[in-house]
Amino acid sequence: MSKQGLTKQQVIDWAKRHDYESDSYGHLQKTKGDDKYRLKLQATSVRLEKRLDLKPAEWLRIRSGYYKNLSITEEDKIRGLKP
Repeated sequence: MSKQGLTKQQVIDWAKRHDYESDSYGHLQKTKGDDKYRLKLQATSVRLEKRLDLKPAEWLRIRSGYYKNLSITEEDKIRGLKP
């Protein structure tokens, strides 16, 4: 499944296979230990963000990429997100 270029729906399907759940805004969130991560889905791109424990809480962008530049590796990982 290493095809170049993904759709938004393919990213959603991948994320749900990896325990991400939809939030009330249509983004996908996952908790790993004490850390909370979010895939912020936009029209043409996606951002991987980590929640910071600030008051008020904020999200820090870790990586992002356009759907057209993403692919899924044979190990079922997303390739193409840039720092």
